[in-house]
Amino acid sequence: MNYYAARGTALIKDPDQYSTDVTKCLKAIQLWASKTNVSPLHVVVLGGMGGRFDQGFSQIQHLYTATQDESLLNGRIYLVNPESICFLLSKGRNKIWAPCLPGGFGPNVGIIPVGHPATISTQGLEWDVTDWHTEFGGQLSTSNHIKQDIVEVDTSEMVLFTMETDRVTKVTATTEGPTGKENMVPLGF
Repeated sequence: MNYYAARGTALIKDPDQYSTDVTKCLKAIQLWASKTNVSPLHVVVLGGMGGRFDQGFSQIQHLYTATQDESLLNGRIYLVNPESICFLLSKGRNKIWAPCLPGGFGPNVGIIPVGHPATISTQGLEWDVTDWHTEFGGQLSTSNHIKQDIVEVDTSEMVLFTMETDRVTKVTATTEGPTGKENMVPLGF
């Protein structure tokens, strides 16, 4: 801790034993963002899918809870590791800019309904679907392949979107939710 404190990192003691470390971090980040008028604030969690399997599920849980609790985040969370990136797609039409280029994204993607079954339609994938019902215990869209620089997913419920990375360089996600409002989210490393 002394190493980080010596470099100006704020150290915050939070004795709450009913929150995960990620939840505590999100609350601290959101508090900072509210004081500095940064909105929306998008968070990249590096190494967010590594480690124990149960902790990986916990990270996916954080993606969902943060969308429902503005005290945690007013923006998106991206979970990134050397092999992939995942984030939530909102209900409605979503456009993801994901060129398959060296230093960009690999061909493999998944669209996974977590918590609720969903009906999805896609464009830009090798195996596009139309009004396709997906749920755990039924059909899942895994191991599909990106075939166009822009992938479109129309979904009836929030779903988890995963992409293989070559080396994450840039993602842009556009969401046209129930309000018709577009949300462009650039992400660069």
